[in-house]
Amino acid sequence: QHLREKNYHEKMFKMQCGDLSEFEACFQFACPKFLLAHPPSLTGTAPAEADYMKDATKHQTEVFMDEVKQQKMLPTIRSYLKLYTTLPLYKLATFMNPSSLATEKDCAALRTHLLCFKHKMKNVVWTKGTSGLEGSFQSGSELDFYIDHDMIHIADTKVANRYGDFFIRKILKFEELNHKLHSIKL
Repeated sequence: QHLREKNYHEKMFKMQCGDLSEFEACFQFACPKFLLAHPPSLTGTAPAEADYMKDATKHQTEVFMDEVKQQKMLPTIRSYLKLYTTLPLYKLATFMNPSSLATEKDCAALRTHLLCFKHKMKNVVWTKGTSGLEGSFQSGSELDFYIDHDMIHIADTKVANRYGDFFIRKILKFEELNHKLHSIKL
């Protein structure tokens, strides 16, 4: 929201295109100041102390960039999975790399990305209890899939609104009101 208000459209576009340097620049601009859990060495020199102050931010940037690299392909995979109910693994691998036919190495890499997709979409959701860490794992995605040999089977788990139940309740209420009106004698 804040990025849209500040006219960062170009930065957001670069991030959507997968520009890793833009992710890093935005993280370093927006991240809080991190501290290391241990004190600096007292025998160190002045330049070493300056590096000490940057070590925590550098470490957190590396962790963030590792996460970005892991999730870089997930939006593309999700968009292809939404189109199909079954999809051969080699066909999706070909879609992911349209410049050449899918090789066994591409299929193995795609399996890794699919497992990453499944793992990253699982979240612990608090149900009840005293601790906020208690809960059950639930999928954060409206897509679920499994791989049987070299075939991906995809299911849309998004529950559609029940318009039929709503209209049936309104029709029954209308009929009840209609019977009451007919029973009134003027």
